[in-house]
Amino acid sequence: MAARRQPQRGREQGTFRADVDAVDPHMAISSYCVCAVADRHRFTTIFGRDR
Repeated sequence: MAARRQPQRGREQGTFRADVDAVDPHMAISSYCVCAVADRHRFTTIFGRDR
């Protein structure tokens, strides 16, 4: 699976820390998506626009 090979390759190249695994970037990306959906109405109220 490519998602598991990328962190390993990054560790070997020295671009990823040793404690990074495939779940870390997935969590970061998912958190951005959830935040945008969960806070959509609040952002519309505060900033006056809907994305």
